[in-house]
Amino acid sequence: MENALNAEITIRLEGDVLTAIDAVAKSSGLSSRRAAIEKILLRWYEVAWRRKELDRETEADYKSLTPEEIAEDRAWVRFASEQAMQRWDDE
Repeated sequence: MENALNAEITIRLEGDVLTAIDAVAKSSGLSSRRAAIEKILLRWYEVAWRRKELDRETEADYKSLTPEEIAEDRAWVRFASEQAMQRWDDE
């Protein structure tokens, strides 16, 4: 993950956080806390970005539905809910 924008920073972390970082480093085969922190932050960013993108796409999709499509969607939701409740009641 080397690039021209690398910067050195200093942070103070609680012991339990360092323990978690060390565990990530060990389980991932990383040689340093720096590498583990980069991995953790990159993963967090990817997940957060994907979630926001999915939310935007879902919102745009629902806003584009016609009244007929909205009615059909609601009917499917009711049907799926009823089926799930029946299945759970059977168990």
